[in-house]
Amino acid sequence: FGELSNREAVMTFRTIVALLAVVAIAACGGAATEEEVEVVQESPLDDAAAVAAMIDEYVLHYNMGHASMAVDYATDGVLLGADGSVVRTAEARLAGAEAAMEFSPELAITTGGVIVLGDDAVAHGSYSVSVTPEGAEPVTSTGNWLSRLAKVDGDWKWAVSLINYDTAPPEGLTEPVVEEREGSGEGVELLEELSGYYETHFNMGHASVVASRYAEDAVAALSGQPKLEGRAAIEENMAARMEALGNPQLKHYVGGARELGDGFVFGGGRYEMTSDSGNATGWFLVLARPDEDGNLQIHWNASNGLPAGN
Repeated sequence: FGELSNREAVMTFRTIVALLAVVAIAACGGAATEEEVEVVQESPLDDAAAVAAMIDEYVLHYNMGHASMAVDYATDGVLLGADGSVVRTAEARLAGAEAAMEFSPELAITTGGVIVLGDDAVAHGSYSVSVTPEGAEPVTSTGNWLSRLAKVDGDWKWAVSLINYDTAPPEGLTEPVVEEREGSGEGVELLEELSGYYETHFNMGHASVVASRYAEDAVAALSGQPKLEGRAAIEENMAARMEALGNPQLKHYVGGARELGDGFVFGGGRYEMTSDSGNATGWFLVLARPDEDGNLQIHWNASNGLPAGN
């Protein structure tokens, strides 16, 4: 992230990183062409092209400093920032975007996949956002994102998004505020079953059993780590993390879920994890679909998180 020479510069750095963590992908959009978007679910070409075009337009306006126009590409849905923040309104998004744009950020985003299901779509990818404070080296934040989009009056908009860091989070961020919300949505029971199975076997150290609930070609973008592709890579990583953490104990709190059609369920919530090496809390989002036995399998998931109560 570059080096700064005094306390004031360090505080400026932390302010910039915190802002970027919240609004670098103010709606988890990004630059992508139709050719770059992997359409993994058969869908009308005009919808796939419209999603890609909206992503291009979002990044264009963001990098030009058009805060209000960038925020117009989002609904009043939820943005779960890499710093553990929760943004729920257009007004909050606009305030964050305006604050970050004072530092003239340069945003670049890749889109790894898009699934279009009627008036809903789910997409994932990665991002990089950089600023150069006066008299200092460039500050860059990188990570991954997962989003649900909604078609509103014929236009695609970002509805629910999660952003994370793909390396250890910077120091100086505030511990996330814990929100207690009762789960809601037609897919909550399905997601709660999946989450319960996941945490039970994770807490017993059964990496292979947990990984069995991932699709063969699943993508996992977990907090503080590079993106993982494929069940085998996810299982190997999970086993290594369990050993490194030392007796990790995980608890999920499902906050909401939505059935999108063709069997897909999208939802998420908050998690807490304790371990011998420290505690953490954060947010997660999941796109899942039943397998031949009717058990939900994770196709894409993402989490963010910061140290908590250590």
